[in-house]
Amino acid sequence: MSIAVRCILDPWIMIGASVFMCTCAAHEAHRYEPQRIEAEVRAMFEQYANAQRSQGLRGELPFLDTSNAFFWVPPGYAGPIGFDSVRTIVERTAPTLRAIDPRWRALRIEPMNDSMAAYTGELEAVTVGMNDNTTRTTLLETGFVVKRADGWKLLCGQTCYAPPEKEGP
Repeated sequence: MSIAVRCILDPWIMIGASVFMCTCAAHEAHRYEPQRIEAEVRAMFEQYANAQRSQGLRGELPFLDTSNAFFWVPPGYAGPIGFDSVRTIVERTAPTLRAIDPRWRALRIEPMNDSMAAYTGELEAVTVGMNDNTTRTTLLETGFVVKRADGWKLLCGQTCYAPPEKEGP
């Protein structure tokens, strides 16, 4: 190979090798880690429940995705509603509750990739109204969470009342 050709190719070979090495390093740095994703999402659900315990029903709003992709099917609803409707329901209902204590009995989290996970579980919520009337509700919930710049958010899903527990065999 002539010196002229070699002087032209050598910088391109170095640039190509550098790009390849950087690409590989970036790939290694962002390796998909399902256990880490599951732990992050589980921590988000604990923070979500703690926010409701300390701030009441309004504590859930920061954990909901506010994008146009958000939808939810609440218990008793025949179809999905968007974020604005959920916020309206929360704002209307929050003043009627003195306390809320949500606790997951079972929570299964299935990471889909680095920024999305599916979940399902049984949730028991104890609410205390302004008249001190206490209600214990068991709910089944399934949905997707998405990782945004400010953390994991509920993206879409459905909550329904659990069927009554059967007595006896």
